Amino acid sequence: MNPTTDTKFFTNDGTNDLYKRFTDTLVSARYFDALVGYFRISGFNLIANSLQNVEKIRILVGINTDYDTFKLLTEQYQQDFIATQTEAKNNFKHSLVEELENSEDTKDVVNSHKIFQSLLEQNKLEIRVHPSGKIHAKVYISRYDTPLLFGSVITGSSNFSENGLNSQYEFNVELKDKSDVDYALEKFEKLWKEGIEVSKEYIETINHKTWLNDNISPYEIYLKLLYEYFYEDINAEEDEIDLPENFLRLEYQENAVWKIKKIVDEYNGVFISDVVGLGKTYIAAMYAQLLPGKKLFITPPPVMDNWKDALRDFGVKKYDIQSCGLLKKISDKINKSGNDYDYIFIDEAHRFRNETTSEYAYLKSICLNKKVILITATPLNNSFYDFKSLISLFQKPTNSDIPGIKNLDIYFSEKKSRLDKLVAKLPNGKEDLLYLKEVKKISKEIRDNILKYIMIRRTRTDIKNYFDKDIKEQHLVFPDVSSPKSIIYEFDKKTDQLFTETIQMIRDLSYSRYSPKLYLKKQITDFVKTQQKNLVGFMKTRLVKRLESSKYAFIQTLRRSIESYQKYINMYNKGFVYISKDVNVFDYIDTDNTDDLDNLLDNSEKNVEKYRSEEFQSNFIDDLYSDLKLLQKVYTEWCKIKVDLKKDEFMNQLRHDKLLKNNKLIIFTESAETGEDLFNDLNKIYQGQVIFYSAAKSNSIKEIIKENFDPNNKIKSEDIRILITTDVLAEGINLHRSNVVINYDLPWNPTRVLQRVGRINRIGTEHSKIYIYNFFPTSQADEQISLKANIISKIQAFHDALGEDAKYLSDTEEVSSFNLRGAQIYENLTNKGIFEDKEESPELKYLAEIRHIRDTEQDMFKKIVNLPKKIRSAKKSLNVNNNSLVTFFRKGKLKKFCITQGLQSKELAFDDAVKYFECKPDTKRERILDDYFEYLKQNKLLFDSPDTVEQEAFSIKGRSNHRKVIEYLKASLREEKKYTETDVEYIQKLLQAYQNGVIPYAVSKKISDFINKEFDNLKILNKIRSEVSAVYLQSEQNLEKLTHTKKIVVLSEFMYAEN
Repeated sequence: MNPTTDTKFFTNDGTNDLYKRFTDTLVSARYFDALVGYFRISGFNLIANSLQNVEKIRILVGINTDYDTFKLLTEQYQQDFIATQTEAKNNFKHSLVEELENSEDTKDVVNSHKIFQSLLEQNKLEIRVHPSGKIHAKVYISRYDTPLLFGSVITGSSNFSENGLNSQYEFNVELKDKSDVDYALEKFEKLWKEGIEVSKEYIETINHKTWLNDNISPYEIYLKLLYEYFYEDINAEEDEIDLPENFLRLEYQENAVWKIKKIVDEYNGVFISDVVGLGKTYIAAMYAQLLPGKKLFITPPPVMDNWKDALRDFGVKKYDIQSCGLLKKISDKINKSGNDYDYIFIDEAHRFRNETTSEYAYLKSICLNKKVILITATPLNNSFYDFKSLISLFQKPTNSDIPGIKNLDIYFSEKKSRLDKLVAKLPNGKEDLLYLKEVKKISKEIRDNILKYIMIRRTRTDIKNYFDKDIKEQHLVFPDVSSPKSIIYEFDKKTDQLFTETIQMIRDLSYSRYSPKLYLKKQITDFVKTQQKNLVGFMKTRLVKRLESSKYAFIQTLRRSIESYQKYINMYNKGFVYISKDVNVFDYIDTDNTDDLDNLLDNSEKNVEKYRSEEFQSNFIDDLYSDLKLLQKVYTEWCKIKVDLKKDEFMNQLRHDKLLKNNKLIIFTESAETGEDLFNDLNKIYQGQVIFYSAAKSNSIKEIIKENFDPNNKIKSEDIRILITTDVLAEGINLHRSNVVINYDLPWNPTRVLQRVGRINRIGTEHSKIYIYNFFPTSQADEQISLKANIISKIQAFHDALGEDAKYLSDTEEVSSFNLRGAQIYENLTNKGIFEDKEESPELKYLAEIRHIRDTEQDMFKKIVNLPKKIRSAKKSLNVNNNSLVTFFRKGKLKKFCITQGLQSKELAFDDAVKYFECKPDTKRERILDDYFEYLKQNKLLFDSPDTVEQEAFSIKGRSNHRKVIEYLKASLREEKKYTETDVEYIQKLLQAYQNGVIPYAVSKKISDFINKEFDNLKILNKIRSEVSAVYLQSEQNLEKLTHTKKIVVLSEFMYAEN
C-alpha cells in the first residue's frame, strides 16, 4: 500500500482505475466517507474486503434512483420538490429492490450483502440518503493513521458502483492537501447532518423484500408459482360474453372463447377444431367480437353469407370478408397498402395444409405478423406434417414459442422419420399393428407437446358428457352504439363532508349483525367463514351503493338497518339468537330490491338456526351496540340534508341536453326506492309522461310500457316519454322505440349494463344509433369499491378480456378428451365445490387453489403477491433422486420451467413442474446449498439455448430449394462486388428470414428456378425482391424485439432427495 503515490488521476483505463486505488489505500484507512449520487451494492462488493478494517464508514446518497424514476418524482411533486423522510426512505428501498432484481445470481452477491449488513449491525457502517434527492456529487474521503498523510479526497465522475469503480471510462482526481480534505469533510458533515438514516431500511429490505430473504417457505414458493403462472387468470373468467338478443347462451361456446383468447395472446394463433356442427362459426364470431383491431375473414365462397350473418349478428366491428380463392389479390393489396389487419380468421383451414403450393405462400404472406385463427374440423388429413404447415402460419417454424419445441421443422421431421423407418421394417407396412401403435404413440406426443397449447377441439360426445343444454342458433342485427356519455355530479361542501364521514362510518362498522357466526365460541368451517365474510362484504358494499344511488334510498336503508340491529339486540338480550341458514348473497345481487335480504335475515321462524346468547364471544353484543350507535348518528345527520345534488344535476341535464329533451328515455336504477323518488319528482315536471316500474308493480303498468316502448306491440301509444325502472325490465321485453338508456346508478353485475342496453339495441329498431348515459359515483364512493373503474373496464373487458363478476366461478365445465389444454372446459366450481375432494384437470385444479387462497386467506394472498422476483427456497422431496433445482422463467408471455438434476438439465411442462413445488403449509424449509448457484446457471443456459440440431438434419420434400437459395445468397455476398450497402443489408435480412423459417417453399422454388437459368447476380436479386414480400422481412423486427425482451427468473425450488 502506498497512499502517498503521486498518481492524481484515475480513468479506469488499464491499471489506472479507481477500484485498484481503493484496494491499495483503504486497508490502512481509519475512516471512509462517500458522497455519491448513486450507490449500488456492486460497487461495495468490489472493495468489501478492503473495508473490513476501516473503523467507520459513512455513505451519503444524493439521488439513488434511476433517472426515469427521479424524473417522475420531481414532476409529480414539482421542481422544487423536497422529499419527506418517508419518501426518501421509500425511494431508497425501491432502488435497493430494483438493484437486487437485476443483480447477478451468485454467491458473491450474497456474501457482499452479508458483509454490508454485518457492518451496519456492528455500527461500523452507516448509510443515509439526502432528502433533496438532487445531489449528484461523487466524493470519496479517506483519513489515515499515518504521519505522512492525513487523508485524501477523490472526486470526479465515478459513482459507487461496479461500472463507476472499474468497468467504464471515468475521470477522477485525488487531492491530498489537508486543506482540501478539511474542506471536503466540512461540506460532507453538513450534508450528513441533513441526511436521513436508512441503515435499518437496508436490513429490512434485504431480509424481507428481495431474493436474499432466507425465510420464504416451500409452501409460499408453491403459492407464488401458482400466482405468477395464473397471473392473468386469477381474477379473470368474470364476465359473460355479450350475445345477440335471444341467442341461447351456450357455456361450452363461451368457455371456448376465453380459452381461444388466452391461446392467441400467448401463441399468436389457435386451432378452433370442434367437430362439424358444434358452432365453430359462432365461437369464432364471439371471439371476434372481443377484438379491438381490424379483422380479415377468409372463407370458402359457399359459406360467405353465413359468416356475414354471424358477424353482423354478433356486432363484430372493423372486418373484411374475402373468398379463399382471392388470396393473391389479398396478398398484393397488403403488400401495397401495408399491414392493415391485426387478426386473420381462416375457415376450412385444412385446405392450406400443403406448404409447397403458391396458395399457401400467398396465405403465409397474409398471415405474417398477425394473429391467426384457424377454423377446421379436420386439421389432420394426410400426415402429421399437416399440423406443421398450419402451425407455421402463426409460429416461426424454426423459432417457435411453444414450450420445449423451439424448432417445429425438426420436431415433425423426427416424427415422420420414425414412422418411415418403422414402415420400412414391417412386412405389412402401414397395416401392421406395430405401425398403428406407433401412430397412436406419436399422436399422444403431438397432443401433449404441441396441440394442448394451441387447439380447441370437442366432439358431440364431449358436449353430451359435460352439458345437458340443447344447441340452438339465432342471428340478430344491432344498431350502432355511440360512446357512452358521462353525467358527473359534485357535492357541496357540507354534503361532501358528511359523505366523507359516512364512508368512514361504513369502514368502521363491524357488521356484527350480518356475521354472527364469526363471533361463536366454537370452531366454524372455512366455508362458513367465507359465507359470513361474503355477507359482510355485500352489506358494506350495499351501503356505499345506496349512498351513491340517492339520498332517499340511503336514508331508507339506514332506517331498516337500525331497525334490524335493534331487533337483533333485543333478541340477544332475551337469551337466544336466530341465524338464517345458507344465506347466499349472490342470490340477491341481481334482484330488484336487495333489501329483501334484510327480511330474510330478520326472519326468526323459518329456515333458521337457534343459538343461546352465551354461545357467543363477549365482544359480539359490544359490536352490535357500537354499530347501532354509528348508524343512528349518520341517519340523523343525513336527515338534516335537504337537497339531493345528484338528482338536481340530472334535472339540469334533462332540461339542457338535446337528446334527453327530445327522445324517449329509459332510466335504470338498482333501487326501487331511488326509482320511486325519481318518479315523484319527474312526474311533477313532466306530468303524465313519466312511468315507474319495479317488481312490486302490476302487469297493467307493464302493458302501458309495452304500448309506449315496444314497436312490436299491437297497440301503440305516445303518452309516456320517460320510463324509470329497476333491472326487472333489463330482460325479456322490447323497449327499442327508445334509443336512450340512462344508468342512474351503476349495477352490481356489469352484464346488466349490456342487458339494459339490449332493451333498445335490438333487431327491428328504427334508430341508427343508441345512446347510453352513465352517472358516475363520487370519488369517495369510487375509492371505496372502485366502481367506476370496475364497471367501465369490465364493459370493455367483454371485448378484449376474460372475467366474471362473482368471487367464485359458476357454471364451469371440463372436457377430458385427450386432456387438451386448449380444450379444457371448466368443471363445476360452486361455492362448496372448491372445498370438495374431487379430481380436477391439472390447470383448473391449481387455478382453483390460488383463487381459494385469494378468497379465504387474503393476508396470505397479499403476501404472495408482494414476494419479490428470484425468490428461492429448499425442501426435501420424494420426486427427485439427486439434489435438484427447478426454476420458473418468464420472458414476455413465454413461461418455462427448467430442472437441473446433477449433470442433467431439461425443460418441464407446467403439469410436471408444479408437482415438484406442491407441498403442505407446514413443509419445512431446508438450507440452500452452494450448488444452487451452479444449478441455476445451468437452468438459465437451458432456457436461453437455441436448438443444437441443425435444420438440415432431416431431409423433406421442398427443403432442397430452401437450401439452394440460402447457399446462393451466402456465396453472392462473398463474391459479388457490385452490391451496394442496401443490397447487402437486404440479403442479410433475407438470410435471417430463412433462418427463422418464414419464407414459403413455393417462393424458394420460384427463386431456385430463376437461379438455374440466370447468371447475373443483380438480375437474380431483382427477381428475389419481386418474389419475396416485404412482410417476410418485417417479421425479423418482431423477432429482434422478442430477443431483447427481458428474461425474468421468477422463482426456484432447491430439492434434496428424501431417503
